[in-house]
This record gives sequence, C-alpha cells and structure tokens, in this order.
Amino acid sequence: KNLRTDHEQEEEIKKLNSRIMELTEQSHILSRVVSKGYIDSAIFIERQNALTVELEAIKKMRNQCLEDNGYEKEIIGTVRLLEIIRYNPEIIEEYDEYLFLNTVENIIIGENHEITF
Repeated sequence: KNLRTDHEQEEEIKKLNSRIMELTEQSHILSRVVSKGYIDSAIFIERQNALTVELEAIKKMRNQCLEDNGYEKEIIGTVRLLEIIRYNPEIIEEYDEYLFLNTVENIIIGENHEITF
C-alpha cells in the first residue's frame, strides 16, 4: 500500500513503532522474570497492566497516523459515486444536472482537447 506521508509523519510512525517494540520487549522480560519467581505476581500484574495500557495508547496513535494517509478525499469521492450508482441503477440516457453537479468536482481540458472529470 503506497501511503502519502510527509517526512515528519514518517518519523512519527518510526518513533511509535520503536516504542511499541520497546514495550513489547519489556512485557516479555517481565513475563520471564515472574515465571522465574523473581517478583511477586501482584507486582507483575500491576506492571503488566501499565505496559498494556501504554502499548494500546501507542498503537492507537500509530494507527491514526497510518489512517491519515492523504487518500481521504479520494475515498470520500469514491463512496459518494458508489452511493449514486447504488441508488440510480438504471442507465442514464439524458443529462441530469443534479447528478452531474454531485459527481464532477472539476473539469480539465487537455492539450489534445481531451476532457477529464
């Protein structure tokens, strides 16, 4: 999937991924420590819960960054076109100004007089 991200956003995603790896490693280490009996299970549960809360928050932030990929406008337009097609299944044989205005955002006339909507 080719995402449209700027450099700042890429760096933020890298930092979040790095933090996710750190927290996951801490969780594994904590599990090994409790399995060997080096810490009390109550302390383990408390620390594990704190790690889980932070891990979920970081994953949510990363997912928000990934969802903000620059394609929102195209997705909204595609959904709108699908709705128009779904609710107007018959073939349109004559000009319908309402449909035209709701589906065409701009018109581009190319060098060879090609018209693109």
